[in-house]
Amino acid sequence: MTSDYYGKVETFEREIITEALRKTHGNQAQAARMLGLAPTTLSSQLRRLGIQVRDFKRLDSLASFETSQRFLLWKSGAPHENGKSQSTQREADNPGLPVGWSFYSTF
Repeated sequence: MTSDYYGKVETFEREIITEALRKTHGNQAQAARMLGLAPTTLSSQLRRLGIQVRDFKRLDSLASFETSQRFLLWKSGAPHENGKSQSTQREADNPGLPVGWSFYSTF
């Protein structure tokens, strides 16, 4: 009877932890907050239950590829769709800021 109890408790823990990881796309800090646990407690539970966080990480390879392509174009100074370079486009998008500054450089 007791082994059945512990088996059910472990199954329940696994279900709620995996659901939290699924909803947060593998973000352990957010999952811990959602469950009301300290991040270190969640981490030890993950080890104990053998749950791999990487299985819940969002893997959108197309979006990742597009993002990396946009970054490379920006870095190279290649022309934007309207024919202006990326930096010229940023200056046009941020009038009133000193030359070389952009909204993006404030972060």
